[in-house]
Amino acid sequence: ASASATAPGCVRWRCTRSFPTGSQVPLGTHAAKRASRPQRVSTKTCVKRGTWGSPEFSAGGDDDRADKSDSVSLNLDADDASETGMDPPSAGVQSFEHDRTDGMPKMPPSTIEMQNPGKWSPIAYAFLGDAVWELYVRRLFFAPPTRPLEYDLKCKRAVKAEAQDVILRMLLANNIFTDDELRIVKWGRNASYGSIPTRLRGKGKGGHAIYRNASALECVVGYLYMTDLARLEFIMADLGVAIDNVAGDK
Repeated sequence: ASASATAPGCVRWRCTRSFPTGSQVPLGTHAAKRASRPQRVSTKTCVKRGTWGSPEFSAGGDDDRADKSDSVSLNLDADDASETGMDPPSAGVQSFEHDRTDGMPKMPPSTIEMQNPGKWSPIAYAFLGDAVWELYVRRLFFAPPTRPLEYDLKCKRAVKAEAQDVILRMLLANNIFTDDELRIVKWGRNASYGSIPTRLRGKGKGGHAIYRNASALECVVGYLYMTDLARLEFIMADLGVAIDNVAGDK
């Protein structure tokens, strides 16, 4: 049955108007207001981010790359991604590790050794690096034996974004990374990530910068885990005291 017409001028959501087909259409809805607005046409080119050739990582052709300096600048306090173009790491890092020595089965299959690591996005490496970082942290605090609750709390503190931000700043201050690894760090920091944790939001907290720095650390950890495990072990071997310090912060 069709609904009766409402009084003129009523714009509440529950007010409806009868149509010949018997359908009911709400008056004064947000959809109707949006439809009356002029449409804006964007002139920007849509480019997929997260690969070696994407704008946030690579800019210009081969001629431009030849003129660039080998140094890599990083602003760890910036909330947004850097607009400076970046080149892929040198050919010496452009392969997955063949013979792993960490006791893990060869996963993914050995055919991955024939792939270019640049085919994976920085977010994929950060996703892997998140698990690898936590494994190192859990291994560090496994001994000496302690209460399960204390073990759990220390591990949780050491894998938080704030702790990873501190560790990354320390690694950069001590010039631990090579130029190729710095490019991976910047590649990971420039990636397009989703929402940040609620505790990091708000003006004055620097949450976006902290989250990007933590993701950058996870990215380089995941990348080295797949390409140069010995190098990752070398870097992590000197982080025991630093990780223990950040895990002790409340």
